Amino acid sequence: MQPLEKPRTRKKAVGCMLDWMAEQVGSSQAVHAAVLHCDAPDDAQALAQEVSKRFRGVELVMTAEAGPTIGTHGGPGTVGIVFYCE
Repeated sequence: MQPLEKPRTRKKAVGCMLDWMAEQVGSSQAVHAAVLHCDAPDDAQALAQEVSKRFRGVELVMTAEAGPTIGTHGGPGTVGIVFYCE
């Protein structure tokens, strides 16, 4: 993992993730996405809803707990998005 930016607030950080995802997705019609979290299921669910709302071609938006490596580096409260385009 390597940070792309260092926003100061959680709201800005989530916005940066969504903006970066939009750049990567471009005009792809089918996007598969999942939201990962470290002991933050409510935040993950809110982020999953935002992904569904913002990206119309999203298929399979789910939430899951992140693995121990991400948990160790991010700590409790971490949320993230994983995705790929067809």
